[in-house]
Amino acid sequence: MIEHLDRLARDARDDRQIELDMVNAYTRLANVQGNPYHQNIGDPKGALQSLDKAMTFATALRAADWRDPDVLQAYALEQQARSKVLYALGGEDYSETALQAGLQAFERRLTLHQTNGGRSGGGSKRLQRAGRPAQSTRYQR
Repeated sequence: MIEHLDRLARDARDDRQIELDMVNAYTRLANVQGNPYHQNIGDPKGALQSLDKAMTFATALRAADWRDPDVLQAYALEQQARSKVLYALGGEDYSETALQAGLQAFERRLTLHQTNGGRSGGGSKRLQRAGRPAQSTRYQR
């Protein structure tokens, strides 16, 4: 699994959606490897390595568009997972720093969501660029 993600990571450069998927995939992998608040295989050091890879992509995405709600969410989830793994390893100070960074990203995402009238810009932009009109993702009764 790790080798497969690493191969995909080499091909992901300069493709926003693949980079975003890589952040999420490495974060999920880290949770399985060693997040003590999830079922895991007991490899917190491996989890930190995966989170470092996720952070590489998240940093590039944030540099390109720090207001993208999808990027903010992926970054926040990575930081949240990092905080939990670091706490389990006894790194309380670093854990708190990661937790604060994740909370700030979640708050920024919420503020942007409220500023945009409750619309998340990421998915709609992709559909519009593909030449299709943006459609709501909410279910109607």
